[in-house]
Amino acid sequence: MTERQKNIKARFEGMQNALTECGLNGCFFLALVSIAEESTQSKIDLLDAIVKAKQADLIKNDFFVNDSAGVLSLLTGKKWRRTIVTPSELKEPIAENVYTVEKWVGTTGYTHFRRRYVDTVKNSQTVKNGKLACYYTFTDLSAE
Repeated sequence: MTERQKNIKARFEGMQNALTECGLNGCFFLALVSIAEESTQSKIDLLDAIVKAKQADLIKNDFFVNDSAGVLSLLTGKKWRRTIVTPSELKEPIAENVYTVEKWVGTTGYTHFRRRYVDTVKNSQTVKNGKLACYYTFTDLSAE
């Protein structure tokens, strides 16, 4: 196997399974990728992001995020701080170097994450029938 084939194999092997799992449980990870794109003002290759985050043990195979600030650092090359605030504590306007992710909890206890202006799930029942539990705010420390 050539080096190029090894690289392709590492990037694609099991990716269909990973994308299925991402579709089921990847809302927080996808929100972080969207923050990284917004922060860097450039597109991020989702397959590369998945592979790199898994290799760095920042996400699990089921897309549970072990270290959200670490994911952002990996994807942007910047240092980040995460803070959790209640909806009443979120102050508007939000600074340019601060990005938010909403955490919703449904009536069944299921959790869903989304950005304030975009949701990776169309017509999320967790958002429709649930409650906004808190915001995760991510501050780009390189901009301070």
